[in-house]
Amino acid sequence: MQRTLLTSGMLAVGMFSGLLGLTGCTASMPTPTHYTSTTQQEMLSVYHWDVLADHLAKQLKQTLDGTFTDGNVKPAVFIRYTEAMEKIPFSNVFQAQLRTRLMQQGIPVITQTSYTDTLIMEFDAQVIEHNTPYSEARYNRNPCFDCVANMPYGEVAITSSVTMGQQFIFSSHDAYYVRAVDFDWFKQHGKVYQVVNK
Repeated sequence: MQRTLLTSGMLAVGMFSGLLGLTGCTASMPTPTHYTSTTQQEMLSVYHWDVLADHLAKQLKQTLDGTFTDGNVKPAVFIRYTEAMEKIPFSNVFQAQLRTRLMQQGIPVITQTSYTDTLIMEFDAQVIEHNTPYSEARYNRNPCFDCVANMPYGEVAITSSVTMGQQFIFSSHDAYYVRAVDFDWFKQHGKVYQVVNK
């Protein structure tokens, strides 16, 4: 009888030690949590593209004022624009909006890159397409799905940069929510990404 009690006690201690070890292992892992609540704008119109162009022009002006401070004439900007970009509504319109906004900020814009001190400005838009349940929930009128219904179907990431030779002078990254029906504004072959939650 004594031997049985001792064996049971030893088993209990062993199990407790095992649990402690397991708990210690789990406790050392970070606890998943949500990001702090923030907001993100939704790009719904060509006017919004112009707002972004104005924002970038003002940012670049501020950067150039802080970079070229010796009083000389600041270098001119060449906006790189390819033939493929002409087929994309956003790129086709945005390059003209950007040119206008840069000139309004007093930044000279040129049509060729033969000058050695030319600033080369490039931009690109990439659509990130969220998975199907979000699109279905967006139009779901069931109150139980209100939170999900407000989630957009996708996003567009717009990157902009300015270089002089091998050096980056300016870089910007902006992200906006977009509707599924507006994907074609930004789309080009190989630039649409699927985000799938499994």
